[in-house]
Amino acid sequence: MARLERGEKLTFGDITISLAGVHTAKGLIPWNSIKDVQARQGVITIKQAGKFFPLSSQPVAKIPNAQLFFMLADALRRSQRR
Repeated sequence: MARLERGEKLTFGDITISLAGVHTAKGLIPWNSIKDVQARQGVITIKQAGKFFPLSSQPVAKIPNAQLFFMLADALRRSQRR
């Protein structure tokens, strides 16, 4: 979290996160537009509010340090909802 607070971006496979939001090949999606981040049946999905298809869908095995990714994503999503 300290690295994010210093303005750094953290990369988890093809997903990059920052305090601003989730960075993918589709661009930057702010945290307040992220509806859900979940793992189901070995696949991590990131859903954007108002969109049918997930922003990203990756096998958990392809996300380095997936537990840290979930912890940070959850904390950042919650902080934007306040």
